[in-house]
This record gives sequence, structure tokens and C-alpha cells, in this order.
Amino acid sequence: MGSYSLKKYLESNENRVNEACSIVLKKRKKYTNYVKKCHKNDNIKAFSKLVSKNIEISEEDKKLVLCEYEKMKIWIKTLLSVYASIPNIIKIIDQIVSSHASNPYITFGGNAFCDIEKVIDFCDRKNKLLNIQIMTNKLIEFSNEDEKRIIYFKFRDRATIETIAKFLMIEKRSVYRKIDAIIGKLATFALSQGWSTSFISKQVNNEPWIEERFNDYAIEAQKKSKTSVSESEL
Repeated sequence: MGSYSLKKYLESNENRVNEACSIVLKKRKKYTNYVKKCHKNDNIKAFSKLVSKNIEISEEDKKLVLCEYEKMKIWIKTLLSVYASIPNIIKIIDQIVSSHASNPYITFGGNAFCDIEKVIDFCDRKNKLLNIQIMTNKLIEFSNEDEKRIIYFKFRDRATIETIAKFLMIEKRSVYRKIDAIIGKLATFALSQGWSTSFISKQVNNEPWIEERFNDYAIEAQKKSKTSVSESEL
């Protein structure tokens, strides 16, 4: 399912998805504490298994939940990769609004009403970016020290897999596995907090640079999925 059709599919079933996720993770506090105590990703119960073993939701709802989980993993990568840029953008927004407030000759559209609307738009944009920053902060705080190190290497410093492997003195395939495990863990944590991909999507509305990053990761995930299917058929 392409990223666009997946987005429409989940949006049209938003309430159903949220309800099904709540049922799967009904003991959220207990499950979250369990995951947090597991410093080794191997010991964390796979979310897909948690869904498949649930007997309280239909097979159709299980598909919806798993689709939400896959999309959440893409959003997790996106949030981690844009996190370092958000403070600078918020700072620029503050400077623009402050400059306009202190200098009445600076206008956005030639009239007072348009100026007020534009300032409101900037403030709304800032609030949404702050939401994203807070959410990403929680994701990073939930990670243990080893996971944080990999997150910073991969998403903040844009280090290559080869560089990370050399620094950690492990094989490249191990780096890939660790990154996938971290993303899966954080996606599960996000769902356990009641976050939805629809909510995150609304926060980045009119932020094309973030949406573009999401689409890049969605294409990457689609290619990876096709490769996995092809290899399983061999």
C-alpha cells in the first residue's frame, strides 16, 4: 500500500484505529514500564505479536492497527531526523513576529487585518512545532543511553552506517538491526501514549520540509518491504 493510500486508509478509519490500539495496549502503564525496563531490544515483546495474539479485536482491526504501527515507525524516523532543526526555526519565527511588532512599517500583506492573520499563522506554526519538539523529547528520554547514542549518530549527525559501525566496533548489519529495533520500540511507546499518526500529521501540516522527509522514509520503507517479500519468496 503506497504512502498516500495508506494515509487515506488510516484517516478514514481514525476512530476505529485509535480504539483498536487502546484495546491492544489497554494496560498501557504496565506495558510501558515493561518496555522501559528492557535495556536489550531483543527482550522487548514485538508489537506485531502483541496484536496478532489479541482476541478482543477483529482481523480487520488488527490490520488497521498494524498499518498504524508501520506508519508510526515512519513518523518516528521523521521526527528524530528533523528534531535538531526545530529550535532554529522556532527562533526565526519569534524574530519575525518580534520584528513586526516593534516596527509598524513592516507589513505582510499591505493591511492591518492581513498582518494580524499572518501573525496568528506564525504563532500557530510555532505551537505545532513545539508539540513536535515535546513529543520527540519524550521519545529520546524513553531511550536508554546506548539507544540515544545511535539516535544522535544516525539522525542528528547524519553519520553513515559504516561510520556508526566503526565507532561502535560492530558489523554494519548489527547497526541496521539496532536502528530497526529502536524505531520499533519507540513506535510502540508512541502508540502506548495514545499518540496517533493522524495527530502528528496535523502538527506538520504546512511544513513541506517535514512532509518531504516523511515521504522519503515512506518510499524507503516501501522498497524495504518489497525486498523482504522478494527474499522470502526465494
